[in-house]
Amino acid sequence: MPKEGDNQFTVTIRTRRPRPWKKIIEVIDCVTGEVLLAKADDDIDNAFASGETICRKELTIRRDVNENGAEFRQVYGDGGQDYCQGWVKPLRRARIRGGTKSYTKVYPDKFNLLTDKQQIALFKLSGLVKTDGLIADDGKRRAATVDQIFGAWGLANSTGYKMLGELKDLGVIRKEDGGYFINKDFMGRG
Repeated sequence: MPKEGDNQFTVTIRTRRPRPWKKIIEVIDCVTGEVLLAKADDDIDNAFASGETICRKELTIRRDVNENGAEFRQVYGDGGQDYCQGWVKPLRRARIRGGTKSYTKVYPDKFNLLTDKQQIALFKLSGLVKTDGLIADDGKRRAATVDQIFGAWGLANSTGYKMLGELKDLGVIRKEDGGYFINKDFMGRG
């Protein structure tokens, strides 16, 4: 029995098998009965054969790099059982693409005048806004259709037209020949 102030204590190691392929190793404090450490060690092949989709096992990953910078990785478990392996090509210099990264700017003094629903609707359009304020087709330069705007909002036609009308009346969105534009006093693309 440990004495008070003594740094030593007695533990018991218990192994449980709740399923034929599952083994749980627990370290238990003999005095309090508290589980100090628990580790699951599953038999991966039997777990997947029984229909399980998730199992746990401690694996080792070995990494070798040759003189050309090519990398070989090998994952194996107890007893040297090889689970997977593969080559990683040497890293090359990243390709530099033109342009600058873009971000969405929100102006809180105007934005906070909107209701929560209107703010959420405007946020959902933030990924479609171009630098000139055009609400564009996803990933393209051409103007988004009304159906695409309603799709971004997740609204049907009747409620979508109602929201579009509210935002038009407030001056947040305007319709021009080129499509729908967001007022830059509320939100813009940088």
